[in-house]
Amino acid sequence: MAQTKQVWMTRNSLVVPPLPQANSSMLERCLKPSTKLPADRVADIRPQDGPVYRVDFHARVAKTIQRYGLENDDFNPTVLQMIEDLESDPKRFAKKSGDLAEARSYRLSYRSSAWRAVFVVDDVARVVKIIALDRHDEAYRQASRRID
Repeated sequence: MAQTKQVWMTRNSLVVPPLPQANSSMLERCLKPSTKLPADRVADIRPQDGPVYRVDFHARVAKTIQRYGLENDDFNPTVLQMIEDLESDPKRFAKKSGDLAEARSYRLSYRSSAWRAVFVVDDVARVVKIIALDRHDEAYRQASRRID
């Protein structure tokens, strides 16, 4: 017996310890049903079951949204649709470059003029913070001043 223990402790040995004896408690554990989802049900899990990210606004952005409204049809898409898109998957929007390398932008139009919502994503807190919402160039100017 002492000789077997020495063989197990050597690093270059190919000898493996014997398998433990099966007992009734081991069989019970093996017979419990799996809690994993079957492969065909994994696709049923979708982000629309609830928001994945929370959307926060810079104070000036909140005032802009209050002034224009969430469901203003002059916006295409509406601000409400933008918020829903950002809650579900903010990373589908490309990152910017230069001073705004940490930011992303959402494209929308207001009465046929180009607008942007510039935002940053905090993956740890699962928060999207919209730091600017305005006409195209003005939104980027505001964002470059407000970015952390």
